[in-house]
Amino acid sequence: MTESTDSTHSPDSTTPTDHKIRERAFQLWQEAGCPEGRAEEFWERAQAAETNPEDLPPGDTQNFA
Repeated sequence: MTESTDSTHSPDSTTPTDHKIRERAFQLWQEAGCPEGRAEEFWERAQAAETNPEDLPPGDTQNFA
């Protein structure tokens, strides 16, 4: 069996995983006081933070890794 060099089958170190996004979203949610009904908002903010941290306003750029 040979190893594939196709990048679609190997994880990209710059692509955030769902686990990292989930951790970040939880952290943001807690910092906001645990509001109900805003899961999608925190997921999107966390995804943006993990994907393009330089595009976020101050306060959202903290690394929660």
